[in-house]
Amino acid sequence: MLIERFENWIGILVFKLSSMEFGCNISLVRVLHSAKQKYTSENLITYDGKDIPFYYMGDLLKLKNGSKIKDKHILIFESIEGPFGFGIDELIEVLPWNKKIFENEVKSNDVADNKFLLGKICFQERTILLPDFNKIINLIKNKQYASF
Repeated sequence: MLIERFENWIGILVFKLSSMEFGCNISLVRVLHSAKQKYTSENLITYDGKDIPFYYMGDLLKLKNGSKIKDKHILIFESIEGPFGFGIDELIEVLPWNKKIFENEVKSNDVADNKFLLGKICFQERTILLPDFNKIINLIKNKQYASF
């Protein structure tokens, strides 16, 4: 993965699933606290007055949940299909986009299984995986969850 893929990003929202760190383009998601959301039925929540699909991201990626509080926060991803909600365990931080820092400190790599990842970045001795929400949504629609 080349640095050019980040050019349109304003920052990386870093979050945790189980004990692993993931990140996404902060301009593509909204973050909600799950306690303030109304769950209408399994796999649906109310967002902006409409029922939208909702999934715990750790289940989709087949990660064992080490957190006592599952779905503490919800990422709302706006796709072509409309909004989708993804439960996450913990928000970590926002890494603001700074081209100089990213060129000097971030090493980005492709991943062997790009079924659901854009790639990964290594930053300050951390590995942050970058999920591809569009691919994940397509897997949901086809009921083919990723294996990790």
